Amino acid sequence: MKNIKTPEISVIIPLYNSEKYIKETIESVLSQGFKNFELIIIDDASTDNSLKITRELAKKDNRIRLFKSKTNKGRASSINVGLRNAKAQYITFLDSDDIMYPGRLKKQMFFLKNHPEIDMIYGDILKFWENGTKKIYNSVEFSDTEEPLKRLKKFAKGKQEIKEAYKALDKEKFIPGASIMFRRKIIDAGIKLDENLRNSEDCDFNFQIIKAGYKIAKYPIITFKYRIHKDQKSGNKEKMTIATQQITNKLRKSISLLPTSQNTQIIQKN
Repeated sequence: MKNIKTPEISVIIPLYNSEKYIKETIESVLSQGFKNFELIIIDDASTDNSLKITRELAKKDNRIRLFKSKTNKGRASSINVGLRNAKAQYITFLDSDDIMYPGRLKKQMFFLKNHPEIDMIYGDILKFWENGTKKIYNSVEFSDTEEPLKRLKKFAKGKQEIKEAYKALDKEKFIPGASIMFRRKIIDAGIKLDENLRNSEDCDFNFQIIKAGYKIAKYPIITFKYRIHKDQKSGNKEKMTIATQQITNKLRKSISLLPTSQNTQIIQKN
């Protein structure tokens, strides 16, 4: 494919030991109807055939930009490498064992182009198991663009303890990490993933965006297929508990720095 000097979208995939899934994951991005994107893949010192598989695919499609870490530094570090190298105005993530939903890139980009008041959007996901079971997960919704910040402030001022970090924003539903697409100005302002976290780093990233006063909204489309399997990191309860405490502490220490809510926007559904 012809070189694209200025892609409109940067898709970032952190990669570590996903030889069973990475080919399907990459192909789900390359087969998007929208073509003007770059696919940034950061291999975090994989010890299986993940890197070899990715290199072979990169030879066939020069939209793939492959980076390799010499040592294993964690998912947050890999994504931050991608953020530093992203060229596009719109950025999104995908994990190396998940599948991007058809048409997702074009729909999310056009939504942001048509809603300049919104800085980040997110959507729903389709969970699927290896036995063939599937289930749609509907992400959290807010009544207007000020509500996320109000909820974080309320949590930070209280004494409630939570078992999962996302519950600082809502008791039941959350923002799926790889469902988001956001404007480049967010990372240009210095927001990035916290490399000290070993779990729930997407949740913390979203909280940083909300705390900084950026406007977020749900765009209710299915964004990706979330694969449920025994080896995924999100299933590590011990790391989740540690990360939740770290994120809670960060929220409560920064409460006095949270911006004052202004310019409420009603969230449009289409």
